[in-house]
Amino acid sequence: MKLPRTLVATAAFLCAGFAVSAEEQQPWLQLHGWDGPCDGQCGIAVYAGRFVEDGMGDVLINAPKLPQDWAYDDDYLVAIALSRKIGTLWGRIELEPEVGIAQRFDIQHETEIWGAVYFRYGDFPWNDRVKTTMGVSVGLNYASDVSPQEDERSKTGEGYRLQHFFSPEITFALPENENNELLIRFHHRSGVFGLMNDGGGASQYLTIGVRHRF
Repeated sequence: MKLPRTLVATAAFLCAGFAVSAEEQQPWLQLHGWDGPCDGQCGIAVYAGRFVEDGMGDVLINAPKLPQDWAYDDDYLVAIALSRKIGTLWGRIELEPEVGIAQRFDIQHETEIWGAVYFRYGDFPWNDRVKTTMGVSVGLNYASDVSPQEDERSKTGEGYRLQHFFSPEITFALPENENNELLIRFHHRSGVFGLMNDGGGASQYLTIGVRHRF
């Protein structure tokens, strides 16, 4: 199995950053203190969604269109994820590791688990009205089995249990209640155009849910 170069580079970058003590932190990396188990930096998210047949690159980059115009299948997913903010890059991009578990049902029936780091930006000019953040992840997703659907969608006819986890999301919260967020996530696992494996079939869901920070 060939690990994606972006994942290797990110892991090396984070390990280098975590090796820096609080007294020796660099201007581009500031780590949060650990005065308590959470200290207001933790989050728990619950979300659910429907399978998206269109490729991520098509609906988000190559030929962007609104979600109501996407092609869906009658396959569904429910998920729960735990996260903790650990620091910031350049004072603007938050680092937030996450672990999660999800269950597919109806057409596919596999269980997914993942560990990832979210890079989250939230410095928007309208935050005094609607607090908004946007995040992207890099990590690993493992499925309990390879579904016939993932086999069919793979370039080689053979899917893989271990895939890359890239799931962009956007959140909204009221300024007076910013610890409770509306979460919209494109839950996606794939082989990253062959970087991680030989084009293993992707599974992806447009999901909506909530996150509580504590």
